[in-house]
Amino acid sequence: MGRLLLALLFPILASAQASGPVPASAYKNFPNSAALTVWREAADEISLKLDLNKYPTIPVKCSAEGLIPAFPQQDTKLYHQAYWNQYDANLLKPTDYPCKINNLKMKGNACLRPDTANYLILSDIYEDSCGNLYRGFAEISYLKGDESMGTLVAPGKTIYKDPKSEFANMFIYGGTHKVPIKRFIKIGPVFKSDLPKVPRLKEQALKTHSYDAKTKLYKEL
Repeated sequence: MGRLLLALLFPILASAQASGPVPASAYKNFPNSAALTVWREAADEISLKLDLNKYPTIPVKCSAEGLIPAFPQQDTKLYHQAYWNQYDANLLKPTDYPCKINNLKMKGNACLRPDTANYLILSDIYEDSCGNLYRGFAEISYLKGDESMGTLVAPGKTIYKDPKSEFANMFIYGGTHKVPIKRFIKIGPVFKSDLPKVPRLKEQALKTHSYDAKTKLYKEL
């Protein structure tokens, strides 16, 4: 039924290694961003390290307003960059969101345990309305306390807990939806290793999903 283990979708952030550069956009989605300290690489999160400045960009040939996930599964999702940043408690008030998110009882004006900011760049396989394939790269920014089942899912895809499973960490792939071009920071060619996976995953998805050939969208049966 398109299930997968929680551990495969939400790997625990690795211990800090060397500090690494992140784009200015890594700050824009975080509250109280002036209180962030040093970005540190979560090396164990990265499945394929890639220099996006050197990776080619290609134009979308059909339906340039958006791309569609080639299938609902998460099998071809890759993390290319992963960083975390601990807030400076001295620069936050107890009422600031990075403090409130942990739902701790505060004493006086102290922020006892500020949350952690996380920044990722991931990619997955998408197609346009003519069936041309692409690798779409997207930024994912979230506070650890806001992490949910959908936080690390590739744009255009959904996932949720399996209500029929006796195991708490089993999930079901939901349907797909079109992703606006502006959601991606880069759109490039698929890897050669992607090509044989696409028809296999499309065929596999038809066992648990219906497919609309006109919209190229999947819906769970």
